[in-house]
Amino acid sequence: MMEIMQFIITSLPSLSQGYEESTQDSKAANLKLQLLLLKTVQKVAATYQTVHRRETSTQTTFPHQLFDPLLKMMSAPEPEIRLIVLEILQSLVDRRQYAEKLRKIKLPKDISQLELPTETKPNRLFDIAFMKKFGRQFLSQLYQSILMDNNTKDIFHAIYCLMNLVTLEAGDKDVLVDVIHFCFEIQSTLTKMSDSNSNIQQIPQRKLSRINHHSIHALIAAYFNLMSKLNGITTFSHHVDEVRNKYIK
Repeated sequence: MMEIMQFIITSLPSLSQGYEESTQDSKAANLKLQLLLLKTVQKVAATYQTVHRRETSTQTTFPHQLFDPLLKMMSAPEPEIRLIVLEILQSLVDRRQYAEKLRKIKLPKDISQLELPTETKPNRLFDIAFMKKFGRQFLSQLYQSILMDNNTKDIFHAIYCLMNLVTLEAGDKDVLVDVIHFCFEIQSTLTKMSDSNSNIQQIPQRKLSRINHHSIHALIAAYFNLMSKLNGITTFSHHVDEVRNKYIK
């Protein structure tokens, strides 16, 4: 199964050769073919995860030949491609079947009904060494993806789900800190984008709709809410509750 996914993914870049000179019809056909192939990968990934869910290492789940192209496609210009890629990554990361509980961006006061882990288990199901090796690349591409101006509601939900899955499956404080820092960086970027006095060269060619701007803030708030409560970070959790109560009446 892994070989099938690698073969399809590594074949995708060749489909875009000469893309600039293509007609609208050929571009549409190109996109349709890429989506078809990615949906095939998505089905294989779901099957692979079902069979190999008990494995304790992701070194075989995410070889360079598969993971590098997937990461690059997280910031593809077509939202349809980004959504499928995010869902493929969810399938490969989700060892404990938490994705269904994290599909929607929510800010519940009581997270117990989600039945998520409240402590780190010694037998980690997600390879920490792998995250330390690829984490920077993953967060860099996620940064580009979350700030795309044509993101949809489904993409924001998928990003939220993937951020939580990566953190939960790692069960590691360093990974949690890295993702929290990533969220702060996104918030800082949004603030600069909103500041009419900011230097436009600092954030070249970035412009978001008001809806997407608010959606990103909601996504980050939901992540902070869940992780602060799961990890018992009381002060952080109280701050999130205060902000939520201020804006959600």
